Amino acid sequence: MFIDKNEQTALATFSDAGWITEVLDTIKSGKEATVYRCRAGARYSEKLLAMKVYCDLNERNFKNDAIYTEGRVFREDKVIGDGRMARALKKKTTLGKAIHLFMWVDHEYQTLCTLYNAGAGVPKPITKTNNAILMEYLGDEEATASPLNTLVLTDEEAQTAFSALMDEIELWLACDIVHADLSAYNIVYWKNRPMVIDFPQAVDPRFNGNAFDLLNRDLTNICKHFVRYGIESDAGEIAGNLWERWKLGQL
Repeated sequence: MFIDKNEQTALATFSDAGWITEVLDTIKSGKEATVYRCRAGARYSEKLLAMKVYCDLNERNFKNDAIYTEGRVFREDKVIGDGRMARALKKKTTLGKAIHLFMWVDHEYQTLCTLYNAGAGVPKPITKTNNAILMEYLGDEEATASPLNTLVLTDEEAQTAFSALMDEIELWLACDIVHADLSAYNIVYWKNRPMVIDFPQAVDPRFNGNAFDLLNRDLTNICKHFVRYGIESDAGEIAGNLWERWKLGQL
């Protein structure tokens, strides 16, 4: 299995800290990141962990990232720190790209922490580096939890999963989070429960003017997926109701 320098750096950092001992195989590979199944080290109580390593910005496809980053707070006190770094970020120099990458990683990690602590169905975040996140592995020794789009559920399972996802989206919004890229491709089904992964593009509806449209798009994707099980729902109506309740502080 080929591991590039980004992945080698993350592996070395997590290994030296006692979190993992080896990379076993690839769970998912995409334009933005690659996720690996890893053997957990003595520092973690379970046998396996998932390591998500972001690709270099030059290799990633975030051409519309302004939609997601509008109003996003990048913890400037810790990330930018001085004028030199701010200029590097603006000019997209090598240093600026490294800072930008860290911002995406940090944003996803902080989002996972917020949602996990609120009781959401997301993998438990463990720790991070500048270019990688270590998190709970969803699966067992035999197989990784399957994406929702690859499964055929019973009608009862589908109704339960749909209801759970509606509750999840509401809980996220109560935490001032909209996933912004939700579909059956980044939901896995584990222990009879849908678990949602991949939150780098999540937005804060308090500061992002695209939030309602992104919420509506998330709900449209989910509602369309469950039509195959005979579950008819109006994504626009659900989005509008959630949005009004959120604005009134009723979530």
